[in-house]
Formats: sequence, structure tokens, C-alpha cells
Amino acid sequence: MTRLRRPALLFLDLDGVLTDGRVLIDEDGRESKSLSFIDIDALFSFHRRGVPLIAVTGEASRMTEVLQDRFPWSAFHRGAKDKAAVLERVARQRGVPLSEVGFVGDSTKDVEAARIAGWSACPANAVPALRAVVDVVLEAEGGRGAIAELHERVFGE
Repeated sequence: MTRLRRPALLFLDLDGVLTDGRVLIDEDGRESKSLSFIDIDALFSFHRRGVPLIAVTGEASRMTEVLQDRFPWSAFHRGAKDKAAVLERVARQRGVPLSEVGFVGDSTKDVEAARIAGWSACPANAVPALRAVVDVVLEAEGGRGAIAELHERVFGE
């Protein structure tokens, strides 16, 4: 298993990484998304270990607000269509070189951010264009243990 160095900042896409990428809509039009408890535990473990978690998502829905309120983010960027620009801006503001940034995404919109991060990863079910540029393709799928596997690759546990 390829180990990843501890990032000074860890940027995570949400849909397809933290969630399984599906949207369930009930008869009243409410949406819900699926997450794995092992991924939730891993997020809180990253936080307890002092790794700043930065959410960067192209979405801006009520469910995005729920995810923002539920987890220990150091920063949360919703409606972010240019994720690479967010990575560059946040790293510069915090005085962190891009070489010390980790990024995890799953779609073609994540390719440029993956290219500029110090290291990048994607879930097993990410799009081929992203799989071709990341440093590590995780064995787990998004929303089904990808964050937990990432935690294991960083901390060895």
C-alpha cells in the first residue's frame, strides 16, 4: 500500500469522495446522501491529529450546509467551480506551499487541483481522466471507506 505523507492542509471534495456520489430525492423533494461511518470516524481522527480539513465542493445545496455543519472543517468552500484556484488561494493565505497540500477528488472538475497539489488521490470509482493524474487511486469507492483508507495511508493505522 502506497503511503502518503501527512499534509499541512487536506482538501476534500465532498460528492463522490465523502459521499457515494448519489443523490436520493424523496417525494417531498428533499435530498439525502450516503456516507460511511468509517469515513466519518476518519474525518474526526484527521481533525484530532491536527490536520486542517478543507472542504471544496462545486455544490451549494441544503445538503452541503448540513455537511458543513456536521464535520470539523477548518474551512469550507461551496460552489467552488475552480478547485485549483481555491487550493492556491487558501495555501497562500495560510503560508503553506502547494507541495505540502493533499487533495482528494473524483471528477473531471478535480483534475487541475490534483495536478497542483503536493499529492493527490481519488476513490476507486473516480473518472478515468482523474485516475490518470493522481498519485494514488484508492481501493475503496467514494462514500464507502475512501476517507478511512486515506487515513490509513497517511497514518499507517
